[in-house]
Amino acid sequence: MTREEIRDKIWYFVGEDASAPAFYTKAMADQAIQEGLELIAEEIKTLRQQAILVTEPGRHWYTIYEVAENCMSPFRIWTDGTNQRLIPLTIDEVDDHYTTWLSVNSNQPQWWYPISFDTFGIWPGASEGGTILRIDYLAWPETLIDDTDEPVFQEIEQDLVILYGEYDALIREWKVERAMDLFNKFATAYRDAQFRSEVRRYHRQFFDRSFHGGYDGRVE
Repeated sequence: MTREEIRDKIWYFVGEDASAPAFYTKAMADQAIQEGLELIAEEIKTLRQQAILVTEPGRHWYTIYEVAENCMSPFRIWTDGTNQRLIPLTIDEVDDHYTTWLSVNSNQPQWWYPISFDTFGIWPGASEGGTILRIDYLAWPETLIDDTDEPVFQEIEQDLVILYGEYDALIREWKVERAMDLFNKFATAYRDAQFRSEVRRYHRQFFDRSFHGGYDGRVE
């Protein structure tokens, strides 16, 4: 569905005339659609993409903004040359492994670890740099600019956006009882979409492990 089609459905379900909405304006509906897309991407983790990052001499830490503009969080990192997957650890686990880890540099990274919501580290830090890393990351959805733009989501997730828009419209109109009923419906559909997302993720992992080097039991 395009943004226009999603907005028209929201208007239909809240009783607005699409040609002349009286209360829930186009701007309100478009804002709710974008908020719904971001909520679903963050909670269901349905958008996954890959980017390339090249290590720099002496650096241990990198930001998600260097990975990609739409990067929410990395979840797997590989060295491109050797196709070796870096082991994910917490910063405390890195400390436990090697107390002077910040002094170690190499062009053969082995671990990666989160530092904050927008920063992660690679160990060992790069010596000469130039190592190519492939980063699988959770992505934020693109902002829908035009009415003909289509969100990159499955059908059930697009239906969730419509439910979110209905909920937003009812809350704005102080129709609390109807809004709460709709929220319960949204929560049920959300759990279903989350389940389907996990099934799709499992199928992808099974395919990768079966046809590209076997099972890897490390943290996903």
